[in-house]
Amino acid sequence: MNRGILMGALLFGLGPAVAGVLAQGFAPLPETRFYVAPELGYRLGGEVKESGTGRKAKVRPSESYGLILGAQFSEETSVELLFGRQSTEVQLKGPSAPDLPDLDLDVEYYHIGPRYEFTAGDLRPFMRWTAGVTRFKSDDPERSSSTHFSTALTGGLNYFLSEHVALRFDAGLYASFVSGSTGVYCGGGRGCGFVMEGPVVWQGDLSGALMFVF
Repeated sequence: MNRGILMGALLFGLGPAVAGVLAQGFAPLPETRFYVAPELGYRLGGEVKESGTGRKAKVRPSESYGLILGAQFSEETSVELLFGRQSTEVQLKGPSAPDLPDLDLDVEYYHIGPRYEFTAGDLRPFMRWTAGVTRFKSDDPERSSSTHFSTALTGGLNYFLSEHVALRFDAGLYASFVSGSTGVYCGGGRGCGFVMEGPVVWQGDLSGALMFVF
């Protein structure tokens, strides 16, 4: 089996299995708590192929931003909705093609999944598994987008400044499952700018957020 597929399958299967074990036996809170956390981060990784030549090109590391909405059902367990976006470029130019322009690319994640906090108190490490879709798209309205199933495993830390406000830090590994060669940046009478490099596109993300608990 392809190593990328195997690693993606492990990431996809590990999260819900661990979450199911951790969630057993927890006493629910008297009432559900909700929280919101706008976040800023830095995302890296991702590889594509130039359409026509097959030459590999890198997605530039760049800043990312997003929003987390959560519902906490016990002292340890929550469910989170995640939106994350990276506005970046695909670097096509190199020693053999120094004049090729970079192509704009937006990478968006829409995920949902459980989160588990290991300790109570002001400092609370946690683990989260999410699944959903990744959307790769151009800023050009004449160009098409590409949407794929994805999953992520994240570790992090909450530092509570008060009962209702916390600093949050996340480090995550994202896997987007691409079937075959999927064209991106297509349209406008100019074909496809590049294709996604399957079977799995990997990205890492480091982020910080200010979390408000209600």
